Amino acid sequence: MKLFIGILGVALLIWGSLIYDAFSYGIVLQKFWTWFIVSSFNFQAITQPQSIGIVMIAYLLRGQRSKSTDNDDEDKSVRFWTSFLITVITPWALLGVGWIIHSFFF
Repeated sequence: MKLFIGILGVALLIWGSLIYDAFSYGIVLQKFWTWFIVSSFNFQAITQPQSIGIVMIAYLLRGQRSKSTDNDDEDKSVRFWTSFLITVITPWALLGVGWIIHSFFF
């Protein structure tokens, strides 16, 4: 039973992470598109669902990235939390940098 709950927890964490990634990068893509593409090339703005769809297509095209398979449990834990924090922080850091560029140059 503990194994089942553990597997279910990991599956839910991965699924939640994918949903978070799609929505957060979708928001960033929509903002970047509006700030840089629409103003520079006079294209139409994209909606939130369209930007999420583009992000999901990019995930499919990017493929699976495999990392080294060390058997050190502590190393796996550190790698997991590092990857988790990068997943949470990266889209908002990109948005911040894009906002600065947009504010000063456009």
